[in-house]
Amino acid sequence: MKHIHEFEITSHPALNPEAAALGIRGAEIRKCVSCLKEITFIQTKSGWVPLFNDTEADEQDILLA
Repeated sequence: MKHIHEFEITSHPALNPEAAALGIRGAEIRKCVSCLKEITFIQTKSGWVPLFNDTEADEQDILLA
């Protein structure tokens, strides 16, 4: 069964001028309340999107944990 993240916002990092020039309007660090995984989200004109794809845990993730 695939885990569905339930995020809460933990911080709002400040944007630098270069990020704003790329069209990024905001950033948030969000943490899943059940597995505690943190993911960075950015706000663009299309809305909030994760900065990196969230992949399911694999053997490499287990080794790095």
